[in-house]
Amino acid sequence: MSMKKMKNMKNIQEKELKKKKKRKKGKNNKYDVLENIFNDEREYKKSIVHDNLISKDKKYIYEDELNIEENDSIVINGKIYSDMGTLEIHVFNYDEDIFNIYDDVIIDNYPLCIETIHQSYFKEKNIVAVGTLDCSIQLWDLYNIDMLEPLYYLGDNEMKKMKKNKKRKLKTNNNIHYEKKNIKNIPEDEEPNNISKQKIKGHTDCITSLNSSKILPSLLVSGSKDSTVKLWDLNNLNNLHTFSFHQKKINNLSFHSKDKNLLFSTSSDKTLKIYDIRQNQVALDIHLSNIPEATIWNTHEENIILSSYIDGYINKIDIKYINTSSNKPQNNYLVNFKAFENSCTSLLSMNYKNLTLAGSEDGVIKAYDFHNLLNEQPHCVYSKNLKKNLFYMKDNEDWPNVVFLGCDKLYDWDVFECEEIKKYFNL
Repeated sequence: MSMKKMKNMKNIQEKELKKKKKRKKGKNNKYDVLENIFNDEREYKKSIVHDNLISKDKKYIYEDELNIEENDSIVINGKIYSDMGTLEIHVFNYDEDIFNIYDDVIIDNYPLCIETIHQSYFKEKNIVAVGTLDCSIQLWDLYNIDMLEPLYYLGDNEMKKMKKNKKRKLKTNNNIHYEKKNIKNIPEDEEPNNISKQKIKGHTDCITSLNSSKILPSLLVSGSKDSTVKLWDLNNLNNLHTFSFHQKKINNLSFHSKDKNLLFSTSSDKTLKIYDIRQNQVALDIHLSNIPEATIWNTHEENIILSSYIDGYINKIDIKYINTSSNKPQNNYLVNFKAFENSCTSLLSMNYKNLTLAGSEDGVIKAYDFHNLLNEQPHCVYSKNLKKNLFYMKDNEDWPNVVFLGCDKLYDWDVFECEEIKKYFNL
């Protein structure tokens, strides 16, 4: 799951015909816990319009009733069904109490991870990268999400046929050719000069993780089941480097938010590796006690990494004080405790100091203060059982108090509505 504020969306007039529908609040504007603590997504309503062109069969067409405004946020999530994958685009506005599905699109593969792109070769477009089961990274234009094909495929093993009337068979060896006649939506005078003659080496198995740099927004890093980590330059649509230091599937990737050269990766081989991308080598190789599920940088402590595991444990690591010669992973943990009975699938370091959220696969969410330790465990401020599987949590850049929860559907949670959290952290 991923989000992005769209600029100048008022220019999209053909789809945005009518007003948005606001969610109804409880009686007397009081907060109803059962009704609102996890606000369900509201599918946009559609008006039925008679189609005069097909009068014999009395068929009908539908019109959207959504209008995306400048102050709205766009939230993107992927869904996997038994026979297809989809991308869903939601309109969110906390101030106006709006959370609706704006559009959805069927894509040609299963979406496993999504990342918003802030800078790329497609300069005037709002791009989202989608990692798929077939080892390609798809770049979609949110202005034209209903197109049958993405703008571009990064690192596909086989050239995607962008135009049906210009199909070709290409001989490939784990690479992709970028040819002018196969490109759709790219004017000939805008084609990158360094791509048409270049082979772009991609992953050889499904894409498991994506992350873009906040400091250098044209940099994208991808991880795969093939155990490699690849660094991409999106300005030129090419692969800068491949890191091949892991032995198993890549589980997590993240650039540092303040040091542009730092990047970490975790793997099912039970290791956490810190890279200096200038030197194309591993700076720190940290052994972990189990297979990691979620790993994040701490928002307020730049040297701290939090990691969770399939056995329900969570630990805290300071990369400044790593003993690489130690055979016991626990020796590098500042904090190590069992938070859940089942796997801890998601961690979120929020913009509010010391507030960290952890979620388990069976839907239990806990709010921790890692600076307040009791019996070598951080203080648990709040716990909530969703009673449904939780796959991922993501905060909102525009409204930091809002957390999006990826379950059977996409839900939003306003932490301000939780009195325990609000009082403890003085929110």
